[in-house]
Amino acid sequence: MGGSRPATNLTLVTDQGPISTIAIGQRLTISGTGFAPYSTVAITVYSAPAVLTTVTADGNGEFSVPVTVPADLPVGEHSFVALGTDPGGATHALKLELTVAPAAAPATPSGPATTLPVTGSALTRMILVGLALVIAGAAARSVRQEP
Repeated sequence: MGGSRPATNLTLVTDQGPISTIAIGQRLTISGTGFAPYSTVAITVYSAPAVLTTVTADGNGEFSVPVTVPADLPVGEHSFVALGTDPGGATHALKLELTVAPAAAPATPSGPATTLPVTGSALTRMILVGLALVIAGAAARSVRQEP
């Protein structure tokens, strides 16, 4: 495949419609057409080429495959390219130019800090009341039994 991106004006399609930015770690499904039926298509991301996955085109020369933006991909502009052969055996490539953004920061809760509910004080109270009733019952019984 070499280190240079194949020249093409043909565009890959995504399950998110036309996009220009994607975050590190984000998953999307890309689709393409015009490949030889049942041929292998390599999905590669370029600056420094890295194969993300390979997929087999269907009987119509089409494919659809999920890919995840690698965690080690530098932030900036990159080309996602599907490379294979067309029905005539010639090289066929589709590309998607995307700007890779940093991964989204984890969401932090807004508003007042949440605390865990206090439990146990009601249980302690119930045990003490129960114990007091047992002691009171025992005392009443012992008083009643004495002649």
